[in-house]
Amino acid sequence: MAIQAGWSGRFYEDFEVGDIYQHPLGRTITETDEVWFSSLVTSPNQLHFNKDYASRTHFGQLTVNAPFTNALVTGLSVSDISQNGINLEWTYIKVPNPLFIGETVYAESEVLEKRESKSKPAQGIVTVRTRGITDTGKIVIELERKILIYKREHAPQLNLFPQAAKA
Repeated sequence: MAIQAGWSGRFYEDFEVGDIYQHPLGRTITETDEVWFSSLVTSPNQLHFNKDYASRTHFGQLTVNAPFTNALVTGLSVSDISQNGINLEWTYIKVPNPLFIGETVYAESEVLEKRESKSKPAQGIVTVRTRGITDTGKIVIELERKILIYKREHAPQLNLFPQAAKA
């Protein structure tokens, strides 16, 4: 039986300006997700964890904390965008619509720019715009970020899978 390599993410050479990646995983938001995140970051905005309070707002229901939406949508894109790099900066974030408990969000990213790194010749910098889109097509977040990404031949992760110990 032949061992098949798993998806190892894109490297700098794989990115082309104008490419759009529709990331394959979606995530349905639960009330537990939202309460946990808001508690973890000590965000006391009742709009995220108090149904009675939220029902009295113009939203009429709990909304998802925007930093959680950002983290989730960024996370959904990692296997295609930043698995072989690190985020340098978020240069733009817009939340045009709220994300609600029970909605499912997907992510898609467009490559806006790529360039060689001036200080790290083994890596390049890729700029992407990522959008979080619900299963009904509502855009809940748009963000742009720059990622420092390894060139394939310099990636530290190649051949990391351990050998199984013999019994």
